[in-house]
Amino acid sequence: MKITRTIIVDDNPGFRRVLRRVLRRYPFIEVISEAENGEVTMDQVKALDPDLVTVDINLPGMDGFELARMLRKTYPGTRIIFITLNGNKAFRRAAARMGCPYVAKVSLLEDISSVMEKFGAN
Repeated sequence: MKITRTIIVDDNPGFRRVLRRVLRRYPFIEVISEAENGEVTMDQVKALDPDLVTVDINLPGMDGFELARMLRKTYPGTRIIFITLNGNKAFRRAAARMGCPYVAKVSLLEDISSVMEKFGAN
């Protein structure tokens, strides 16, 4: 099984800890770093070359969509999952247009399984 090297991006350190614990359930996921904003994320992606970046939409500075566009342009092989508190339908549609899975934090435990199963199958 291929290990999926992952960076967690969220401005809330408490949520980053929760997500790290949730992702430990998946043996193919290895969390290699965390970031609190887009600038730090871009530096970490350049240095660490992850397979996957989980991105909160509401970040300080550049928002998650802007970060995802930059990642897609600069590192097209890096996969992105949006994990955010906001269940806004417009955000869901925007994520879908970008081809990125979207998981609401309020339903994290229920929704993350189906997304992770797809990553584990690849």
